[in-house]
Amino acid sequence: MRDDRNARLHLSGARHVGRLRVGAAEDLAGWLPKILRAFSRQYPDICIDVEIGIGTSLFKMLETQELDLAVGGVCNEHFQGRRLWKEPLVWAFASDIEMPDPLPLAFFPEPCPYREAALRALASTQRQWHIACTSSSLAGVRAIATAGIAVTPLPIHAITEGLRIVGKKHKLPSLPEVDYVLESNQADTRQVVVTFSEHCQREFSSRGPRISCQGCTRA
Repeated sequence: MRDDRNARLHLSGARHVGRLRVGAAEDLAGWLPKILRAFSRQYPDICIDVEIGIGTSLFKMLETQELDLAVGGVCNEHFQGRRLWKEPLVWAFASDIEMPDPLPLAFFPEPCPYREAALRALASTQRQWHIACTSSSLAGVRAIATAGIAVTPLPIHAITEGLRIVGKKHKLPSLPEVDYVLESNQADTRQVVVTFSEHCQREFSSRGPRISCQGCTRA
């Protein structure tokens, strides 16, 4: 009797139970609710734990098995996961304030792929710069840039009203593209992990990359 009941539960989809530990990069906080909402509606019996942080640190948490899968950005780096989409990394500054000189910079704390990419790019120029501010949140670095305190490197989807994209006109070097990658523990073959990974890929293939830049200007 118990075997028959287990078989019926399996066929009915009740096997989609368990706990999923998901990591998402700070700049993807606006994206995550849409994915989680759609996933939870389809699999309501799966308990989801969410860790928001810097992509590099989240990928390391996979190695220590603190997370089951993580989504974050990498720049000019080899990655083992699946690319979801890619978009430009750009310099962002206040839309109504003149660029200061020497150049003040705002970054996420180390390790951060955007910070590393920006510093590598600046090393190839004669531009004078200094690190003025650091914030662990997207809201923090964006507020600093919008206030005209410092320039910060951001993926283009994170540019909002009050910011402009600055570049060659202000003697700033080009930045690489950001690859947004989904990585999971290769040894973890649980259905819940496989299902969430496939769900993310379907969502992004149907919606396309989010590279809109609402309210921003370029200079």
